[in-house]
Amino acid sequence: MASVVNVFGMPIQLLSSVLSLALVSLICARINSILRLQRQKHSQAIEVIKDGIDIVYEGPNGEVDIVAVHGFGANLNYAWTADVGNKIRFRWLERLLPEEVPNSRIMTFSFQSNWLLDAPKTQTTLCATALLNALHNKRQETNSTERPIIFMGHSFGGNLIQQAIVNSLLHEGREYIAMATVGVLFFGTPHRGSKDASWGRIIAELGSYSGLNSYDGIIRDLEEESTNQINLLHDFSVWLRRTSVESVCFFELKETDYGQKIGFSGIRRKIVVTETSACIDGYAKISLDVDHLHLNQFKGPDDAS
Repeated sequence: MASVVNVFGMPIQLLSSVLSLALVSLICARINSILRLQRQKHSQAIEVIKDGIDIVYEGPNGEVDIVAVHGFGANLNYAWTADVGNKIRFRWLERLLPEEVPNSRIMTFSFQSNWLLDAPKTQTTLCATALLNALHNKRQETNSTERPIIFMGHSFGGNLIQQAIVNSLLHEGREYIAMATVGVLFFGTPHRGSKDASWGRIIAELGSYSGLNSYDGIIRDLEEESTNQINLLHDFSVWLRRTSVESVCFFELKETDYGQKIGFSGIRRKIVVTETSACIDGYAKISLDVDHLHLNQFKGPDDAS
């Protein structure tokens, strides 16, 4: 007796495999189509997106440096802005934050964070070193090495800030950056990794096989319960307790629909960084009624977040 039911003359197991491959092929085709557009945008935008420190606001009496670090795979042109309609984005670092902290200097740090298309072979420690050097050079140039620092990091940007602070304590001539830090704000930072990082590794591997020059170096660091992240969180937490630096962790309440980006809404909808991973034990935590991508995007003073 046949142990397998045939459908359209094909065994069920084989049919299932064919359908799975068909779905993967469909998704990959969609991704490749989007990536072709992204490659065109990338070549067009390359002149306006640069690495390093950029001052977006400088108050009349600089009393504090506020440094914002975007997340992994982010575009600095959009990372700290919010869509307010009619293709207009509200740049809250430049328009909203100065109203609250007028005597500040607000800076953004940009780094090569692309992992899927023409990705650099980088890693967390290299990006952290770049942040330290860029911030050190800017403060030296402006004779402001004694000025207090408040860091803000979205997603992986928070991990990068942690690594930079820990590294600064080990590098002669950079220790003052950790000593000058008075506050750190984390927006959906995966202190204990994220399950979505494993999904990202799969996509990166597919990208490599497809000739997209993908790279999963940093993604491996961000996997759930990553040894690197657990050790980094420990070292950073020890520093926090010793210095009594203020720290606040913001976490998402809404699921992120990543499938929508490739035309398959709902296919990959979930909380990207859980409350457990986004928060540091013993420090303030605040929930925001948004998804992961919008944690650092505020539309103005009346924004619900």
